[in-house]
Amino acid sequence: KHNPDILTVQELKKGHTSIKKLKAYPHHQVCDFGAIGKVGVISQTKFLQKGCSSGKYRGVAWAQIKTKSGKKVTVASIHLHWPYPYNQAKQIDELIPFFKNLPKPIILAGDFNQVPWSHSTNRLANAIGGKVQNPYYITFQHPPLYLGIDHIIAPIPLEVIKLGRGGSDHHALLGKAVL
Repeated sequence: KHNPDILTVQELKKGHTSIKKLKAYPHHQVCDFGAIGKVGVISQTKFLQKGCSSGKYRGVAWAQIKTKSGKKVTVASIHLHWPYPYNQAKQIDELIPFFKNLPKPIILAGDFNQVPWSHSTNRLANAIGGKVQNPYYITFQHPPLYLGIDHIIAPIPLEVIKLGRGGSDHHALLGKAVL
């Protein structure tokens, strides 16, 4: 229905076979994260560069593409650990230098396990030179928790809408931009 150019995904399980079957999205960058699953960037557009974060905490897959208008943009998929007891702060400490070395501009999307106004989310926004784009949407539903912990950070304004859960305990976000 929406047919986005790029997808960021988190919590991919072994083999991510359903992703590989998406014929409209032949370009994949999938990276290890942890027991919860992998992170990835899936695209209709060929990648110019791609990679994974490394280190103890990891949690990022990224790819640079050239848009239809000829501009280059890096899209990164992130999955942060919960703040407690899973060392989210140490993960962010490890990721900030990583983001500063990625090609700019960067659009960062995924499961932050933090609300948009948190110190953690703002540290990442500052590292990529962007702002949280989405309004406060409840994206994680695991009763009794109803939290807005999934976000898109970008250096340009995006229209962001909340989509369905598609079998997940998180709602998807769709960011629209003309690049």
